[in-house]
Amino acid sequence: MKKIPVIVSILLGVVLISSPGFAQLRGGGFLLAVSYYIPAAENVSSGYGSTIGFVLPLRHRLQLTLEWKYARHSVTKVEDGFLNGDLYVTPLMLAVRYNFADQATFVPYVFGGVGWFFASFNAQERQSIDEATVVKQDPKDGLGLYGGLGVYYRASNSVAVFGEALYLFRNTKVETVYLVGPSETFSVNLSALSLQIGLRYFY
Repeated sequence: MKKIPVIVSILLGVVLISSPGFAQLRGGGFLLAVSYYIPAAENVSSGYGSTIGFVLPLRHRLQLTLEWKYARHSVTKVEDGFLNGDLYVTPLMLAVRYNFADQATFVPYVFGGVGWFFASFNAQERQSIDEATVVKQDPKDGLGLYGGLGVYYRASNSVAVFGEALYLFRNTKVETVYLVGPSETFSVNLSALSLQIGLRYFY
């Protein structure tokens, strides 16, 4: 799996936490969540993942969120597509969130934004001579969209529990590289519905 999104997320997190200006803004914080993904592609299995992120206040009821998501899926071979293997999708997402209440105990909200989708694929043991000639299958990174709705319950002044339903939209090309001969490309749908629950800590 590619390490770029992990490094970028850690660096951005360190910058945000260490900045006194952000720490003084009311409504900011960070979040951790466990996610369940239901991919749009039929040959890609559902699976669990995780989310880590930061929340920054913009203005009344508006917030900016930066999230790094991780998901691993098992893939079943299809003709002119992926071989059997494991697909890793790790988008870095930026969104605007609107809260429908201010300091209520239960706060519903909606959000939407864009992100850079990192993806990688590891093929399992080859099951035929044709499969043995494949060196790798490389999903291309690129922009995607996401949006959804959620609600959080404020357990205290600094901690809240939240739940979200969201949809991530991303189509991309996959390059198949062979031992001999030119490479080939095919399209793949990386879109997925995600349900997640987590904790949010307020500054």
